[in-house]
Amino acid sequence: MPLGIPLMILALLAAVGLPAWCEAEDLGQTTATAQLGASTTSPRAPGTADSAATAAPLIDEQADSLLRGMSAFLAQQPRFRVQVTRSLDLVLDNGQKIQADSSAVVEVQRPDRLRVDRKGVSTDRHILYDGKTLSIARSDGLYASATAPATLDELLDRAIERLGLVPPGADLLYTDPYQVLAAELMESSYIGQALIGGLRCHHLAFRDQSVDWQLWVEAGPRPLPCKMVVTARETEQAPQFVAYFSQWDLNPVWGADEFTFTPAPGAVRIDFANAAELTAQ
Repeated sequence: MPLGIPLMILALLAAVGLPAWCEAEDLGQTTATAQLGASTTSPRAPGTADSAATAAPLIDEQADSLLRGMSAFLAQQPRFRVQVTRSLDLVLDNGQKIQADSSAVVEVQRPDRLRVDRKGVSTDRHILYDGKTLSIARSDGLYASATAPATLDELLDRAIERLGLVPPGADLLYTDPYQVLAAELMESSYIGQALIGGLRCHHLAFRDQSVDWQLWVEAGPRPLPCKMVVTARETEQAPQFVAYFSQWDLNPVWGADEFTFTPAPGAVRIDFANAAELTAQ
């Protein structure tokens, strides 16, 4: 199961708050934990057998091969930049669904650099990780910084689990995306071909224990993800997350300080414990 997306869906979309920030300034510590607002699986009646968990996965060879190929291709890229446009179904107390859209530019340099520049209606948000420090800042001058793990994989694990911070396309940023995406795979299917943003793509469908998800992978020599849809089918109203990936640059050029955060004059530093606004998706 994709790690970041279900946590975001079940925390953001199921009418609950995001996980609280850990109170420790050091993300490398292991004692602090985040409190999730919702479980990643729906409760089952006592004594009910979980047949989905015990049944043999129904894996389509073509879909699995394309997922592996996309993951391997991404893993081979030492650096890249991508535009991510996301849409979230927000389920209101009265059951009505409201869509919330956002966009961000994501930059990665393996194994220990990440930058996310996210556009917002009132303020922009920025995430910078340079292998030593994670900083999250808003364009209105508020920011928080903490000592971070030494690799992007470790950072993603801890940021998602403990901070409720889900960078756009988080599952695709790992060193081995396939291991993350297929961790709890129950079923996969090859749907056919489709056009996404003018590109011919393979349309794949997958099912995990609690979510259904679809992936469109560019056909040809660059098997890059073009679109992903995740449906939280066990959550009331089955809210969806949709992401489009475009403007892939596999040979970006940036300066030496691209991933280093420098507070602007007059910027105000706040503690992670009080930084819930900075993690808003």
